[in-house]
Amino acid sequence: MVSVASAALALVVAIAPASALSGEPQTPPQRNVPTVSLDPEHPFPIVGWWSNGREMLDVAEDGAYRLYDSQNRYRKPIEVGRWHRQNHAAFWLEPYTMRKEERTRVPLSIVEGSVAISVRTFGSMTALEAPPFAAEDLFIGLWAGAGGSLDLQPSMRYHYVAPRRAVEGQPVVISSHRGAWRLREGKVELLPDSPSVTAMLLEPIAPAIPDAPNPPKGTPNAPPSVKPNPSGAAGAAETRKAAEDDAPLIRTLRCVEGTLERVITRPAVAPNGTQEAPMSAPPGPSGEAPAGRAS
Repeated sequence: MVSVASAALALVVAIAPASALSGEPQTPPQRNVPTVSLDPEHPFPIVGWWSNGREMLDVAEDGAYRLYDSQNRYRKPIEVGRWHRQNHAAFWLEPYTMRKEERTRVPLSIVEGSVAISVRTFGSMTALEAPPFAAEDLFIGLWAGAGGSLDLQPSMRYHYVAPRRAVEGQPVVISSHRGAWRLREGKVELLPDSPSVTAMLLEPIAPAIPDAPNPPKGTPNAPPSVKPNPSGAAGAAETRKAAEDDAPLIRTLRCVEGTLERVITRPAVAPNGTQEAPMSAPPGPSGEAPAGRAS
């Protein structure tokens, strides 16, 4: 009997933690307790643009979504489908081309004080106030001049009207045509819907930028400015603004028919995916304000 009791006491001593034997307080197990939780009574809006700097998700009000593998919303999305909200903390993506079993649950979480979503194996995406700036934004709008008129739309569709022929005897051309447009090596390429119309290239003409004056001799070069690393929605807005400021100002397009001047500039797509009203462009080279609006 004594041997059994001794064996039991030895077993207890062996399995007891050192902190318990020394009288030190035991450390409770670590638990991941979020400092900020999602409010079920005030769900965070999920309609809009989401990005992680590489991939981008457009959640539209009409129940559709588009998933991109880049930051350019004018490129073809890698996936399209419909979405619906499950609750305040998650929503579902259902691709049109996949089975229902392959739909994706997208949870919402708090990351560094901002709401983020996780889509499959992509990095966490945060909400954007507006889609990222793209090179196509420089050309969207209405152009007119000696080369005719051209309406480049955000949907990547166009409507071109050829100039009138004032001299008799010139060959007859199609007065107008519609189709898709894209950027090709920095030029605007028109791809007509009709097979009887050939593609057209328009070359942008940027105004010459004067050379900066040389600094006086003996003047030390100023140190480069250090810009903070943007992050989140505010950082994305700063990045877009910086890209717009650095983009060249293009007011003229040149094609085989002649030149076209910018008449109307359309703004970027709103966060909810709708197209805002057109805005007038800056006055043309003659100083006169443009007249008319895009149809």
